[in-house]
Amino acid sequence: MGKIKRNSNIELFRIIAMFFITQAHFLFNATEAAPFITQNFSNVLSLGGAFGVNAFILITCYFMVEKPFMIKRITGVIKPVLFYSMLLALPWLFITRDLDKVIGWFVRLPGQYWFVTAYIILIVLIPIMDWFLKRMTKRQVLVVKWLTFFATTLLPGLIGIDLGPLRMSVFIYLYIFSYYLKKYDVKHYNIKVLVWVIIISIVVYLAVYSYSVANMLDVSIFTFVPQKHLQNNIFQVFIVCNLFKIVIKTKSFYNENINLISKSVFAAYLIQQHGSVVALRQSILMNIYIDNFLLSVITHAITALILLMIFIAVDQLIKKFINI
Repeated sequence: MGKIKRNSNIELFRIIAMFFITQAHFLFNATEAAPFITQNFSNVLSLGGAFGVNAFILITCYFMVEKPFMIKRITGVIKPVLFYSMLLALPWLFITRDLDKVIGWFVRLPGQYWFVTAYIILIVLIPIMDWFLKRMTKRQVLVVKWLTFFATTLLPGLIGIDLGPLRMSVFIYLYIFSYYLKKYDVKHYNIKVLVWVIIISIVVYLAVYSYSVANMLDVSIFTFVPQKHLQNNIFQVFIVCNLFKIVIKTKSFYNENINLISKSVFAAYLIQQHGSVVALRQSILMNIYIDNFLLSVITHAITALILLMIFIAVDQLIKKFINI
């Protein structure tokens, strides 16, 4: 029996998510003399990184619903992390001879790749969550889903807490959401309604965010300003979940190229978040200033797309010779 072909709708959504993550990682700056809309532009674009992270983990959760615990899922993640950590450290070490910095990168791997750390914790927690969820009725799972949504997205903003390492708590909600979606809620929504809900949510979100920044509000219930870890933002999570419903509801298709590219987006994340690449982007790209709003939009998008294509191509090339 051959392998099940993955839905390319979902794989394309995964690629788009990594595009937003890449764009957020490689943002340029706007000058203080620029109009407010340009000053605020980089901040607004950075919200796409949180969107990408939530979308990426939601896809993973969807595929892992009720799957048995397997240690190879953890080793399958650790292997490419170690491979790229060593591969990208060697040129830096050869050029700079800065052994202390390279050692520091390896010591701080769990923090540098916090997403991977959160993902591994999630893998361990899933069997425990499944044990409880399987013993609940549909109504009970629904109640738990909304309670978890409140606890991981709305509550931190209400009490003004920067969750720090606990930002992965929203991943627990995303798994429960995926569980309910896959078992009980596959066909019970209308795409047109979802589209309007998303559009209204985005407009309100950007309006509240811009108001918070313009008035220099330190903490906002809805935007978590200046919280660094926007994965738990109530709008971010709500928008991602409804977009994913549309992806699932849309007629599925299979495209070998999309699915092949999708297999390399995780490596793209590992490359762009490596210490050597972070150091390069901080010393080069972060010092670029673009005042023109339209030019800034185009430049950000093209730069992110080109970089993502390069990262994916590197992984595709490596995989032709090495099984990682």
